[in-house]
Amino acid sequence: MGIQVWQLRDQRTAELSDDVELEAVAAEGSNLLVDEQPLPSEQVQAVDGVQKPETVLEKATITPPLNAQPEPVAPTVGQTVQTNPEFRLASIIFPGHGMVVTQVPTTSSADPLDAQQLKLLGNMLASVGINQLSKPEVTFFNWPMLRSPGFDQSEKAACQASQAFLNGQKSKYQVSFVLLMGEGAGRYLVPQVEGFEGARGQLISDASPPLLLTDDLEHVIAEPALKARVWRDLQPLRLIVDQT
Repeated sequence: MGIQVWQLRDQRTAELSDDVELEAVAAEGSNLLVDEQPLPSEQVQAVDGVQKPETVLEKATITPPLNAQPEPVAPTVGQTVQTNPEFRLASIIFPGHGMVVTQVPTTSSADPLDAQQLKLLGNMLASVGINQLSKPEVTFFNWPMLRSPGFDQSEKAACQASQAFLNGQKSKYQVSFVLLMGEGAGRYLVPQVEGFEGARGQLISDASPPLLLTDDLEHVIAEPALKARVWRDLQPLRLIVDQT
């Protein structure tokens, strides 16, 4: 009877022991499952000196497309942007005396030389001994001559076309001098002369016929104080007039 009780007690103890072991195994298994869950990438640390592997995003490199165009670069301070010139000249011929080429506004009408400008020019020429002038022959030169995309409108082309215009005018009329009025006229008709201010009033005697440069008519009318300077610029022409 005692044995039977022991056996029962032993069996119950064994059953309880088995239950405890099963619970321990289950608990250990649940811990293993928890330990096997991956940690967030930012929480992965180096273990025993072994660095974490790089992710796909960390190893990827950004390669620009083959047909990518470089971004335009804005001009830096002080950098000059080159543009094609645009100007208008008026050739005023006094047959038997001289030719005057003056710069006129590009927005002017077909005949921008009004009575005031022609009177001023007559007074200028009278100051060097040219009187009793007949009605002048006036011809205009516009640049660019054509605005077609295929037409060369560069500075070099402007100089060549302007000089061809001047030579054509000189070949048509007998004149003893050419008076160039305005910075634009000097720049494109005598490009070898550098600096308008330094060239004003300087007779270019090796030209045929001799050339002289001064301010343009519109500029003088707008600033009457320039008249004294222009009168001084014209004085070398007196030597030419006296010889004719």
